[in-house]
Amino acid sequence: MKRNRWKWWLLSFGTWVGVHACAGPTEPKLRDPQVLIAEGWAAYESQQYELAAVKFDSAKLAEPPVAEAFHGAGWSYGKLAEFEQSSSDFDRALDLDPNLPEARAGAALAYHAANRFEDAITQANTVLEQTPDFVFSHDSTVTAFDIRVVLMLSYYSTGDFVNAAMQLDILEPSKRPHSTRPDELLRQIMRFLGHVDGLPFRRTQEVVARLTARRPTSR
Repeated sequence: MKRNRWKWWLLSFGTWVGVHACAGPTEPKLRDPQVLIAEGWAAYESQQYELAAVKFDSAKLAEPPVAEAFHGAGWSYGKLAEFEQSSSDFDRALDLDPNLPEARAGAALAYHAANRFEDAITQANTVLEQTPDFVFSHDSTVTAFDIRVVLMLSYYSTGDFVNAAMQLDILEPSKRPHSTRPDELLRQIMRFLGHVDGLPFRRTQEVVARLTARRPTSR
């Protein structure tokens, strides 16, 4: 009797194994994108930018797509100095949800770093108009000051020295009015940058090197 029960159990187990073996591998289930996004921001705030990018990239696979996943990826890739990828992610985030001021701020920084100066000007102006006291919620060292610096630099890079000088007047009111002559304005900007620790996606030395390498003419 006991032997028969064992035979029955082995037969049933063999059938179960056969059925599942024939079924083939199953598709891995995508993790909850909101959980991945939360983990991504936690990594970002811990300055683990590569891990943050991995988390946000996984969240980007969600259907329907989630704007916050691309937003987080944009900031992460910006910190990794992958400016084209960062810009692309911010483009997608703002396509999905245009009402993301922090994505606009990140886009201004990324676009400037990627030499998309006109786009940087558009985004920076929007941020400063809508949230003049901007502070990034995931890194409080990133503020409206950084966005205005990028706006000034982008104006200078497009040859709009009048607007560049106006932004420097706001940033450095004790020394206004600043010159609108390209060479003199460049000297004033470089002196000002000597007192700035750097931008969220660029070190001060890199910003200065790019400015001196690009000497645009007046519009």
